[in-house]
Formats: sequence, C-alpha cells, structure tokens
Amino acid sequence: MNTHAVMLEKRYRRHIMSSFHALFSLGGMAGSALGGLVASRGVPAGIHFWVSGIALAAMSMLAFRWVPLPSAPEDAEKAASGGTITWSVPLGALALLAFSIMLVEGAIADWSAIYLRTSVLTGPGLAPCAGAGLATIIPNTFAAAGNIEGSAAGPSLAVVTTAGYVGFLAGPPLIGFVAQLSTIRAAL
Repeated sequence: MNTHAVMLEKRYRRHIMSSFHALFSLGGMAGSALGGLVASRGVPAGIHFWVSGIALAAMSMLAFRWVPLPSAPEDAEKAASGGTITWSVPLGALALLAFSIMLVEGAIADWSAIYLRTSVLTGPGLAPCAGAGLATIIPNTFAAAGNIEGSAAGPSLAVVTTAGYVGFLAGPPLIGFVAQLSTIRAAL
C-alpha cells in the first residue's frame, strides 16, 4: 500500500499518503463496527467469515479495475528490477523516527485509556481521543522513505515500516514491564 501510494504521489504530484492511511483506519473501524454488529446478532462465525470473504473478494476484483497502476517508466523499471536498499543517513533517521513514533503509538493504543481513567481520573469519553496528534507523522515518514534519492521506494519503505512495527510491538510490553516495577504514570 505504501509503495503504491508513493508511486501515485509522484504521478499526481500531490501528497496523498495520509489519505491512504486515513482510509485504512476508517476501513478498520468500519470492519470492527460491522463485526461487532454481526456478533451481537448471534450470526455464527463460519457464516460471517464466508460472507465477509466473498464480499471482500468481489470488492477487490472490482477495485482492481480502477486502481491506477504506475505508468512512469522509471517507476516501472524500479518495480521490475526489485530495487536495492541504499543505506544512508536519511534512511536510518527515518527508520529511527518510525520506530519512535510507532513505539509511542503502540503505548498509547494499549495503555492510554487505562492511564487516563486510573491516574488522571478522566471520563470514558476522553480516553479514546488520545494520540490524535501523532496521526500524520507516520504517513509522512513513509512518504519520505519512498522518496529517498538514489534508493528504490519498496526496499526503503520495507526498512522504515519494519522499524516502525518493531516499535509498535515493543512499546506496549515495555510500558507494562516498567509499570509493573513502578506506576503506569512513570512508565508512560
């Protein structure tokens, strides 16, 4: 998704990476809401999965007809050759940024509601709004990784996204470990 978005940004000469990530998030929320509705109606899981699978396959086939594919020769050549990772200071800096931001994002996703309810004593309405200020950093980091001069978009994005998801997965257990030794406030 991210590599395709970088290619489309170049084609449209506009920044659209955040739009891709926003729609990804909206799709996740819509899927969760629909899954919750179906589960609350007592629909057996097997039926739910079959209907969802068929609907998603049909939507994917329809969407494929309208998904713009890269047409610029240099993008096609890079995609065909597979590209190589060109290690550089910008790539390392973007990987470190992605790791750091997604570590915080993972911690917020798993611990902010608990922290806000137990330590800050907020109401239930405030706890889920936490972390909105980080929403645009990762898409812009990914877009920058896909545009490092002299390096193919795909491999560069693979380095940066991998570093980011390592942070996302490492953050919550690290916060939990520190919170167990002290407090959730100190851990965060």
